[in-house]
Amino acid sequence: MFSRLSRPVARRLFSSDAPTAVPIPGKPKGWPTPWITEEDANNYLFPLYLRSWYIAAIGKEHSTLRTAGLACRFTFPTPSPASAFLQQVVELSEQEKHHPAWLKVQHSPRNSAVHICTTTHSALRPEWHPNDTDESRALEGLTLRDLRFAALISCLPTTPPPTREIGPSSTRPDWDGLCTTFRQWSTPVAPTASTPKTKQVEAKPSKTAVCIACGGPHSIAACSTRQNFEPPPCAVCGGPHWRVDCPTVVLSRRNGLTVAQARKRFGSSEQTAPNKPCPNCGGAHWKEDCRKPHAPPELLQPFEL
Repeated sequence: MFSRLSRPVARRLFSSDAPTAVPIPGKPKGWPTPWITEEDANNYLFPLYLRSWYIAAIGKEHSTLRTAGLACRFTFPTPSPASAFLQQVVELSEQEKHHPAWLKVQHSPRNSAVHICTTTHSALRPEWHPNDTDESRALEGLTLRDLRFAALISCLPTTPPPTREIGPSSTRPDWDGLCTTFRQWSTPVAPTASTPKTKQVEAKPSKTAVCIACGGPHSIAACSTRQNFEPPPCAVCGGPHWRVDCPTVVLSRRNGLTVAQARKRFGSSEQTAPNKPCPNCGGAHWKEDCRKPHAPPELLQPFEL
């Protein structure tokens, strides 16, 4: 769902001399909310790093764009305190009218973990182009609402102390690096024209159908002279006709059924045979199965020999 911005090279455990209180920014007013500034990052974002929060990239389905978010993972020894903490986060979200983009709890035999990631959907990015307007700048991202929400979560009475290894301040991304990353995430990636490599596969000779009636290079259904050959007993009804001419098979094809379904619905093959000759040629078959052209006699008369 999301990935961290960077992994510090040098690591150290959270020390006891770290500040116990997290600065909480004031509640922003109005929508959309502007993205964080350098002053916001220095005063509120970087202190949250001491509380195990980190910048995350929230991916989108079927898109190369990503959104900057503020994420954290809280671990608990048992599911009970994790559920209590989760309930307080939900109540805080309703109170602040700011819902996290990602809120999930995972239970394992070792512990329970709550994953939180917050971002602002109705946000306003900085001016990147001279012709930028408020409509073109409307883009979700990291705002003071997210920093305030993360700080309030860190101050909840059920929030566990940060135990994740964090990097020293020298390894955290600076403001210029954050701005560059945020802009890269929000810029669509142009598709590159790549020519797929096609393997030259030797064409295999196609199998030619062999008619079981006349032996010609066609199927039995396409054979126009199969009536001149004595067929074996029909495998469906046992009648003296080819299987493709079986009335039960014909009805199954016409109604989109299997042979068993057609036999159950329409009865035996004797009941499915037409009770009158074909109106097109006078044969003992259905008009839909007639192989002669369906045309008026006056149109076919000039072609008769």
